[in-house]
Amino acid sequence: PTARAWWTSVPVNKSVGDAASLIDGVLADGVGHGCPSPNISAARCADLERGQELMLQDMQAIVNRTGGVVFGNGISMYDNALPDHNMYLLRDMGGIMAEHFAVFESVDANGHLDVDRVATFMDLVIKAASLGKQVVIATWPGLCIGPFVDGYPSWPNN
Repeated sequence: PTARAWWTSVPVNKSVGDAASLIDGVLADGVGHGCPSPNISAARCADLERGQELMLQDMQAIVNRTGGVVFGNGISMYDNALPDHNMYLLRDMGGIMAEHFAVFESVDANGHLDVDRVATFMDLVIKAASLGKQVVIATWPGLCIGPFVDGYPSWPNN
């Protein structure tokens, strides 16, 4: 509860004036399935995921006052986001980020798109939008397979 209270207080910090009236959206990066470390027990990881859900609900309630939206980052095609690719987060917030469109986990080692995975990604975007949720789609240039090698984006065979 203490971490949730701190996280939700940051965008509406009263020490900088009436900041709450300026905030109409928040991106919650790194939410969803998966433990941040293999050294965390399954029970503790489940507690972490539940805490994230409560945090998103709290923040969405705050930004509702200004007609705002919380976007979770979000729709994931990584295997640890199965079975629902983090779509369960939509019950707690007004939007979702669909990051990594046609890159990283959707590109095989030979540099070819995994067409089925990309099609599933687009189906999830359509599903989120059909639920009345806002969807932001983000991508990287080209058939990127890794964010950085020696400080630069990594493409197949480079």
